[in-house]
Amino acid sequence: MKKIILPILLCLSMVSLLGAAEKPSEESLIKAWEQIQRSDPAAVTFDKISDRRYKFKTTLIPFDGELKINDATIDVTLMMGPYNNFIIAVMDVELVDLPKEAMQKNRKYAIWARSNTLYYDKKAGKWLTLEEFQAEVAKINNSSSSTSLFSNYILLAVLILALVYVLNFLRKNRQAVKTSLEKQADSIAKIDKSIVLSEKGIQLSEETNQLLKEILTTLKK
Repeated sequence: MKKIILPILLCLSMVSLLGAAEKPSEESLIKAWEQIQRSDPAAVTFDKISDRRYKFKTTLIPFDGELKINDATIDVTLMMGPYNNFIIAVMDVELVDLPKEAMQKNRKYAIWARSNTLYYDKKAGKWLTLEEFQAEVAKINNSSSSTSLFSNYILLAVLILALVYVLNFLRKNRQAVKTSLEKQADSIAKIDKSIVLSEKGIQLSEETNQLLKEILTTLKK
């Protein structure tokens, strides 16, 4: 029993480790987000003050002050269908002392806020921006379209082969029926001929019997 249980426990441990490896860490998320903010062409200043606090200035919105991370949420729920390779994460950030009215009125704020949503690619093992994620989605959709088109071609080929098979079967069956009918017609013709010969034979026999009767009557006289 121990020999059986031990391998099972080892397998379960390996599965758990693999599952943990697939789940990205909050630390990696924050590092990726920081890199995105630094590499943003609109960023004028992005300097770390302390843990989860930064000196921030951007040309997209009229702000020059402190930015802080309130929370970093990783949604471990997998996306559906062909996108289940991605995990979404949202950075809850605050531009300190920036009035909410300024966020609502400034349309460029929404453009900057998009950088606070990241997507983790489990195959590549890295975080993606919205633009990078959209590019990956386009690749997946193109691949799905190609696969679907290939499947349609296969289905069409199968249908053509099936049609050829049915037509060939019908042709052979029609030829077999034609041959059978010809044989039946030949047999019927032979039977008709036999009937005619039999009728002639019966008629000849009747004529012969009549002739013999006349001969016998003559002899008796």
